Amino acid sequence: MTTSRSHLQISHDGSSWWLEDLGSSNGTYVDGERVQRVALSGETTIQVGQGGLYLRLSVGSDAAALASPASSTPEPADDP
Repeated sequence: MTTSRSHLQISHDGSSWWLEDLGSSNGTYVDGERVQRVALSGETTIQVGQGGLYLRLSVGSDAAALASPASSTPEPADDP
């Protein structure tokens, strides 16, 4: 697999999710097309570099809630 140490970044600007290639030499591909920066929506397949690393991303109305750190933190358990 040929990926860079800092290959890509996915960020949210409050209304949209963005993928940005961070200057990798082997590229980032979204749905088969090489990209530098692209807005993400719906079902997306991301290929990182040239090789076998593929990511499937689903962006929808619940995506912000799923990405929220508060929603992924488990509630503390009560000790009996």
